[in-house]
Amino acid sequence: MMDRLGLRVKLNWLLVAALMVALVLPAAGTVNAAAGDEISRLIVNKNELALEAGSTYALTATAVKVNGGTEDVTIKTDWTSGSTAVATVYAGSITAKAEGTAVITATYSGKTVIVNVTVSKKVKALTMNVNEFDLRIGQEKQVELTAIFEDGTSESVTKKADWSVGSYATATVVNGLVSGKKSGQTEVTARYGNQSISATVSVEIAKRLDVENSQLFLLKGEKEPIKLMATYPDGSVDNVTDKADWESDNDKVADAIKGVVTAYGTGTTTITAKYGTKTTSFVVNVDASKKIEVDKQDVFMKTGTSKELALKVTYIDGKVEDVTSDAKWESSDESIAFVTKGKISAYSPGEATITASFAGKSVEVHVDVDVPRRLELDNDVIAIGVNDLKKLKLTATFADGSTEDITEKANWTSSDNAIVFVKQGSVTGYKSGIAQVTASYGGRQIKATVKVNVPNRITVDKDTVALQVGDTTDLKVSAVYEDGRVEEITQEAEWSSANNDIAEARKGTITGIATGSTSITVKYGTRTVNVPVSVGVIEKLTLSQKKILLEKGKDQKATLSVKYKDGLTKDVTDQATWQSSVSDVADVSKGLITANKGGTAVITASFGGESVSLYVEVDIASSLSTSSAMALLEIGENQQITLTSTDSEGNKRNVTTEAVWSVNSAKVAEVSDGLITALANGKATVTAKFGGKTITVAVEVGSIQRLTANTANLDMKSGESYQVKLTALLADGRTKDVTDLAEWKAGNSRIISVNNGKIEAINAGKSKVTAKYNGKTISVAVEVDVLKYLDVYSDNKVATEIVLKRGQTLQLSGVATYSDNKDRDVTVDGLWSSSKATVAHVKHGLLTAQGKGKANLTFKFGNKTAKVRIIVE
Repeated sequence: MMDRLGLRVKLNWLLVAALMVALVLPAAGTVNAAAGDEISRLIVNKNELALEAGSTYALTATAVKVNGGTEDVTIKTDWTSGSTAVATVYAGSITAKAEGTAVITATYSGKTVIVNVTVSKKVKALTMNVNEFDLRIGQEKQVELTAIFEDGTSESVTKKADWSVGSYATATVVNGLVSGKKSGQTEVTARYGNQSISATVSVEIAKRLDVENSQLFLLKGEKEPIKLMATYPDGSVDNVTDKADWESDNDKVADAIKGVVTAYGTGTTTITAKYGTKTTSFVVNVDASKKIEVDKQDVFMKTGTSKELALKVTYIDGKVEDVTSDAKWESSDESIAFVTKGKISAYSPGEATITASFAGKSVEVHVDVDVPRRLELDNDVIAIGVNDLKKLKLTATFADGSTEDITEKANWTSSDNAIVFVKQGSVTGYKSGIAQVTASYGGRQIKATVKVNVPNRITVDKDTVALQVGDTTDLKVSAVYEDGRVEEITQEAEWSSANNDIAEARKGTITGIATGSTSITVKYGTRTVNVPVSVGVIEKLTLSQKKILLEKGKDQKATLSVKYKDGLTKDVTDQATWQSSVSDVADVSKGLITANKGGTAVITASFGGESVSLYVEVDIASSLSTSSAMALLEIGENQQITLTSTDSEGNKRNVTTEAVWSVNSAKVAEVSDGLITALANGKATVTAKFGGKTITVAVEVGSIQRLTANTANLDMKSGESYQVKLTALLADGRTKDVTDLAEWKAGNSRIISVNNGKIEAINAGKSKVTAKYNGKTISVAVEVDVLKYLDVYSDNKVATEIVLKRGQTLQLSGVATYSDNKDRDVTVDGLWSSSKATVAHVKHGLLTAQGKGKANLTFKFGNKTAKVRIIVE
């Protein structure tokens, strides 16, 4: 039995040991108190960048934490460039240096993101091969775009640019290929680098609209088709009747749909046709009973010639009558055209209106005598240089459709003879500027715009100028013309400064006068360009560090350098004004930063109206860790906990004595500088605070895993005693004898008693002894006087039947045999009885024969009974 008990105890110990290894292993490492500060990923606001040389772009970095929070870590992030010759980076700010590609790497808290940067040459100006052009619907035109770079080179960038149009309903554009979609006018814009340029496209824009009749006479209910003809800038003519928008100012009289005029009621209305940006109108007269019509409404005649007109009346019943001889005929100017009975005679050049009246109705005929219907120039806009000559051609179109070159017949004038002189269509440029040339003939006029040495734009070789007081720098100005020519005009241009007290400009030479900013204006012809100028103006302040980590009482020097816009740099640490946002945490004097107490502060350095800041952390922990996550103690024991702080740059430091320690249950434990002392059984939490972070250590005093006794079952004889040993397995794997500390209790005090683990057997029977300690309980099963056999002996022999004479006595003995095969004389301890005391009497084993007969003798002890048959003779 004892062997089995030992094996069971050994197995229990092995299980406990395995459990303790599982508990202790996590505590062997450090405990990270900043799990909530761990990041899952790093995000940068751009992953691809296209920059021009000299330009900058500010990237931002955002840390996404494991707990779902976010933080702007731009300043804390480590930024590097794979090619500093192409692009540099500082605190997320990228500066493009030269043409090429560079990979920018952002790293924070073990996470890395890359940004691909492409740097192109800086574009100084863009030119298009056209400023304005016309298209028909469905027609296409390729616009060519050229970039002029700062280094003087140029390149076709038609397919590299970003193209757009102001109205995609009017036209579309892809890589400079413009397609006409709908009649109208819009701007086509190309963007490349930091420059843009536009051209005007006119889609299906007619120079003129003409209807075949200026007047229309209809009967009520009658319909009449009208043709609408559009004349385009290229001289082509197209029937646009179905494409135009038609409108009547009184649709109760008549309206028009796709050129078909329908008469509804008596009266007069005006029908207007609109196509693109042009409109034309004609009058409609509607009568209920009759209408008059003349066979020609427009007549072109030469002086000295005559023409016959025919006038007819159409009645409601369809009857047509010639009333030419019966009508009344009148001329608005008989010196130009005379009329009688429909016959017109042309006397002199000019215009006249012939009116025919009959039965209250009248109709008008327009007569041109040697007067053109329209004049046309072969160019509406021309560009020439000074002293250049260009010939314009003037064509007259007459009412009969005939045309004539009247260039030398017309009267030519210039709006500004100082700029442009014109004679018989020959245009000569005198000086830079824009003037209007007017051609007059037969009462008609037409104008053309002449640009003399007027470039599309002028450009300066520097976008900005930065210099120090007293310094000078030279600018070069170029004119870019419509034909693609580029000409230097530095000496010819007009130069002026917005503020001569700051900077002066003379023939391209800029002189810095005083600190400040102004602008230089360059004017050439009608074109101007402005150049910002800064004198002694700071471009950037730079601190030697972005962030400083300090321990309380320590100091560190920061330096400040200034870079002016002209490229000059110098150290201004001592001249700058320094300020701390929280001087209790850190103060600063001429760049020397001193840490006063734990916390964060922003140090700001100001110079020349500009400011820059750095971040200071004093005893700030990014995370805390302890040497153990749990302390398992017994009363009176102690354990030293070591506290380690890790800052934002990964540096570790022992801060055990600098931290603030506390415990939530002073009855259970106390703590001082990480030394935990156990005071009473129970659980507590020890908290350490340092650098804005908190970490806890769980404390358990008197905590046990289980109780074990040196025996689980006991067989005892009444009157015997046995000392049980009680052992506690502690949470940290140690063992402790708690026999005298436990609470003991006997299940049945008639059978056994117990005191501090010592069991006394009193009477036969079964019971339990229970021990309690620190919330754990264990029991020992006890059996008292548990026998294997019980026998009655007579003369050293087991007696089952005894024969006596009356009055005879016999001493019997009772022997108990226990489970361990040991015998015990229990004659006195057992209980003797007789079934018939008149036959036989027994006490303490002494048997007395009383009278003749038979009786049964019974002997009881423990859990056994022995019987003997008695015969008395």
